[in-house]
Amino acid sequence: MKLVTRSIFGAALFALAGTSASATILYDNTANYLGSSYSPGNGVEFGDEVFLSGGPNISFTEFAFETFVGANASGNESVKIRFLLNDGPQVGPGAFAPQTELYASGSIPLGTDFQATTISGISVSLPPGVTHFTWTAEFSGIDPNEQVGLPLYHPPTVGGSFTDFWRNDNGTWGTFLLSTPASFGARISAPDARVPDAGPTALLVILAGAAIVVLRRHYRVDPARS
Repeated sequence: MKLVTRSIFGAALFALAGTSASATILYDNTANYLGSSYSPGNGVEFGDEVFLSGGPNISFTEFAFETFVGANASGNESVKIRFLLNDGPQVGPGAFAPQTELYASGSIPLGTDFQATTISGISVSLPPGVTHFTWTAEFSGIDPNEQVGLPLYHPPTVGGSFTDFWRNDNGTWGTFLLSTPASFGARISAPDARVPDAGPTALLVILAGAAIVVLRRHYRVDPARS
């Protein structure tokens, strides 16, 4: 596993196409680039558990994320994106493994350097009362000595995320600590009409999510990031 470091002045700083004026941003971790990317290699599914604003019944139609591909890449690199509910086995206090699939992309080809990709025209709904899920990436086509990964950002400006990440090792999900508080760059949005106003029920859901964040304990440390 590699931690790729690059000057913040050379980064794209998540220069994504603007979200539609009729859309509401539910999660945004694209403002504060930390100057490095995480690269786990080929065939490793990993990603962030994120909490969305709005609710308690949340749907979204657009997902944007950023990748980094080093200049020495051969050009056959690609990534697959999945959205998973955290309704699997409990692996620690407040930590339930990703399990039920909400969405899976096809293979998305990657260019070199920083690349912002937007997946639009989708329709993803969280179960009633659920405000969080895990989005994951899985890279392929990475040759030896090539650097391909997800840039690190923190903190989110809309919504929230844990400062660890999930990784699937041979079918077993585990949480891994980052060397610094960070998560992967992403933005999630939905049409205004699909985002209910936050009422008393939504407030309780948000407070419950905050309690989970406080109670969660990291039980594994990624040696590449310590």
